[in-house]
Amino acid sequence: MSPLLCSFTQKSACIEIKESEKIFTELIQSIEKIHTEVIELIGANEKAAVNQAEGLMKKLEQEIAELRRRNTELKQLSETEDHIHFLQLKKIAAYTQYTKGDEDEEEKENDKQPVW
Repeated sequence: MSPLLCSFTQKSACIEIKESEKIFTELIQSIEKIHTEVIELIGANEKAAVNQAEGLMKKLEQEIAELRRRNTELKQLSETEDHIHFLQLKKIAAYTQYTKGDEDEEEKENDKQPVW
């Protein structure tokens, strides 16, 4: 082979090597970027799942508390001698709680209205 042909072949080989190194470097950077994004996405999904689970747990705890309250009332009713008096007291308590809720709503509405 002539020296000119060898030089050209070597130069061409060097160019090919540099181009393939550049391509592989870009590919590695792209994979690393996607890897980072996937890790961040997994973290965000985990956080959302934890928040959702905590919300559901809080709701269940409230429902359990309400069921325990009802259970206590039923137990009191089953143990009381004067069922009518017990029910009247519960009716008054429920009405008081209901009207207090209405008053709270009225206060919220009044807070929104401008004072002239």
